[in-house]
Amino acid sequence: MVSWTIRTFLVIFLVATAGCTGLFGSETDVSTVTPAPIPGDETPDQVVTTTQTVTERETATGPLTEAQTGSLDPRHPRDVTLAFQRLTALLQTDGSQPTVSLADSPVQRGGVSIDVPDRFEATMGLGPAVAPETTIGTVENGGTSIRLVTANWSRSELDHNLAYLYARSLHEQRGWTGPLAGSSNGSIDSRALAYATHHGGATLGADTYAEAFTLNTTLYYQDWARAPGSEGWLSREAIRVGFEKYEQRDEFSPLYYHAFQYQPQTSEQFIHDLSPAYDPPRDLAVDSTVSDTWEVEARETLGELTLRAALATHLDRENALEATDNWGNDRLVTVSRGSDADSPGGFVLVTAWDKPSSAEGFYTGLRTYISQRAPETSETFRLRMLDEQRVVLIAGDESFVSATTIRTESKTIDVDIGP
Repeated sequence: MVSWTIRTFLVIFLVATAGCTGLFGSETDVSTVTPAPIPGDETPDQVVTTTQTVTERETATGPLTEAQTGSLDPRHPRDVTLAFQRLTALLQTDGSQPTVSLADSPVQRGGVSIDVPDRFEATMGLGPAVAPETTIGTVENGGTSIRLVTANWSRSELDHNLAYLYARSLHEQRGWTGPLAGSSNGSIDSRALAYATHHGGATLGADTYAEAFTLNTTLYYQDWARAPGSEGWLSREAIRVGFEKYEQRDEFSPLYYHAFQYQPQTSEQFIHDLSPAYDPPRDLAVDSTVSDTWEVEARETLGELTLRAALATHLDRENALEATDNWGNDRLVTVSRGSDADSPGGFVLVTAWDKPSSAEGFYTGLRTYISQRAPETSETFRLRMLDEQRVVLIAGDESFVSATTIRTESKTIDVDIGP
């Protein structure tokens, strides 16, 4: 579960606060929260709390005694407020309590997405990178409001889920989300990195909360067979990577993305604690030329995290990790013969690796992936080593694959797609 440092702090924290008049023994007045009444027939979007700024993290119900270390019920306004105060005290931070509304069915996922070209996902048999709906809830309006899904969750699981959403709201309120704001215009790799730092930190915060306050829940978010909500192939791996990195660093507060000495610019730098100044991506120039009958849909950089997550859908995760280690750079170009999703097309993926052995490892891993994927689809796959450190995959409709040629006469890799 959580690290020894966190566990030790939690024991001290609970002992120190037991029997005190506030979380830190002060007798400051507690601001009054006027809760919205709870009707007998709860409506899906019933608002259960007003916005409140918590500056000294006092409990609205008196001292945080051991009896209060069990699960709270987020369907009641007082517990909604106490849950926020318990989390902010645990993470040693302040914030403005978001307005919480209840939903009785899955809701559309908000916040940053990791859009991956449909053509790549369909050809590789991946499904959605991020599921469009969530059974947990969502954070909205810059972290000032939350929608909590209540259906099919026990009281303890609701408390746990609310802590996860509160942790995410604190990220957004305090500006700790780093590249999140501009990630919609960045590469797939930058969006995956943003997702990992944001959701991974919040996941560790929620699991720390669950253990600290002895919630009776079997759903720990690091149990990746039962990850939060219905996660997609990429978001699931991004959350796991973020969680593991924060836990490895033994940071008490998992929210501090800026606590890293070097702010990573790529998922490879984040995963391996590499400095952007000393370990930038390798130079990789790819130029694509298409005839009038074809149209380039997207040009992207996938990154180590995305390549790992993609391979892990058909390979053991450990094999996927080994196959994508020492990533250097990559370029993805998706092409179609028309705007219709069913129109002929495909993609070219060019990858560069830091070592020849790493290029061979990726080639081997991808070849194994293709051997498992090919029987599932009518798509055509052509995989080759361009040189000792570069690998290219051409995949898609047979007409696209046969019309595509790769030239490497210069430092620039030329991708030509003919008639």
